[in-house]
Amino acid sequence: MVTAKRTVCASTIKRRVDVKLSESLPFLHAVSGCDTTSRPHGIVKVGALKKFAALAESAATFMASKSSKVALETAGKRALLIMYGSQVDDLKTARLQRFQTKVATAAGYIPPEKLPPTSDASRIHSHHVFLQVQAWKGNDLPPGEECGWARSSTGLVPVQMSEPAAPAQLLRNIRCNCGGRCDTRSQLHLIQERSSVHSSVRPM
Repeated sequence: MVTAKRTVCASTIKRRVDVKLSESLPFLHAVSGCDTTSRPHGIVKVGALKKFAALAESAATFMASKSSKVALETAGKRALLIMYGSQVDDLKTARLQRFQTKVATAAGYIPPEKLPPTSDASRIHSHHVFLQVQAWKGNDLPPGEECGWARSSTGLVPVQMSEPAAPAQLLRNIRCNCGGRCDTRSQLHLIQERSSVHSSVRPM
């Protein structure tokens, strides 16, 4: 298990924590980011471990092999809200509140990755986490195409978000800062690309 500063032996952690937390380590590792699930921006392993008491219910859903897609998506959304320290029940409101807070204190542009993930990204992340947890447990796995992956000529690749990067009326009003010929990619293209990257789930 790799943290921001060092590599930690998961087996050592397992021996030193209580049984329920120990059994949930696969979920905590996957939901906070591993090789096959992207790390939610600003979320660290230690933070997820410290919030286990609040994450226990979500962990149980992901550790169970027969959880429904709806249950996984609900539990995944709740886990993200907890890890981001939000007191609301939906990610859209959490994103708005975080944006308003940053607008009040920021001096300039607010990168989209600074906000909690979108509901669309949360849904995909939840399915990636479930597939990885079940793989670590050695259980029979559902098809990757049912868990946020798409088949390509080179194998499975993570799907991108299915919702637009921003409302159409907003995108229509965004322009680059070039005074003459635009020799760089337009700000609209940059926003679309950055939003696609940071609001989707992909291997690190």
